[in-house]
Amino acid sequence: MKKNKCDPDPGKSKSSNADDSQKTAKLLSNDSGIKRSSPYGRNAKKSEQIIKIVDVFGKLALGLAGVGFGYLFHTQQQQMSRQFEEARRATSQSQLILQKNQFAANLTEPLLKGSESEKLISMTLLKEVDEPLALKVSRALALHDPNVNVRLSAIEALADTGVSDVRQTLETLTKAQEEGITKEERTKAQEAKDTVKRNKLEELVKKGKNFFEAGRQRIAADFFYEALDYADDAELASRLALAKSHYEHGGYEEAAREFYDIFVTQTQRE
Repeated sequence: MKKNKCDPDPGKSKSSNADDSQKTAKLLSNDSGIKRSSPYGRNAKKSEQIIKIVDVFGKLALGLAGVGFGYLFHTQQQQMSRQFEEARRATSQSQLILQKNQFAANLTEPLLKGSESEKLISMTLLKEVDEPLALKVSRALALHDPNVNVRLSAIEALADTGVSDVRQTLETLTKAQEEGITKEERTKAQEAKDTVKRNKLEELVKKGKNFFEAGRQRIAADFFYEALDYADDAELASRLALAKSHYEHGGYEEAAREFYDIFVTQTQRE
């Protein structure tokens, strides 16, 4: 029996069908695999990235916190160290003041009841530890001590202070006519008074000069005007009259220029 050419070959048909089935299964398998793994794979990668970012920020925050705590701790330590140092200095200063006061108190008896040499030594020592108290003691001794040598030493001590407040004491000594005040004491008091005035005049003029040259005319005028009290020279006083008038009428800059010209410029020429 002859085969019809149009009839398919049963063997080939089965083989072809098998191949088709395998291809279809493979495609289905690949397709289903893609569908199952794709969303989970992307989510896993995102999760890993998020975890890494969180980890980085966590470490960064921890590092910053560590730096902050370290800085705070260091700052607190520095502050505590400063406080301890200030307390130590204050204690040392208090102890030093206490020692000076005790030493000055121990000098009181020899200054009041000691011999001439004891008083002179005590005056010198007192000036080293408490100058304001030494000034008061010198004024009292210059006026009331029974020993003339002690009074003369006290007068010299007043001149060396350069404090204008002693002028009244020295003025009293120069005019004193009571018994016990010698001519030598009056002469010494007059010399001391002149020294105090001259030193104070130089001090005030120097301050006025410095402020004037720094462009601070008002402050300079104040110092120059105060210096008038110590300028007893009649010729100098007449030359200062215009500057004094400017100052007393509010012309501080004009006064400063006049004062500077007389106290500084003309003095340097002379």
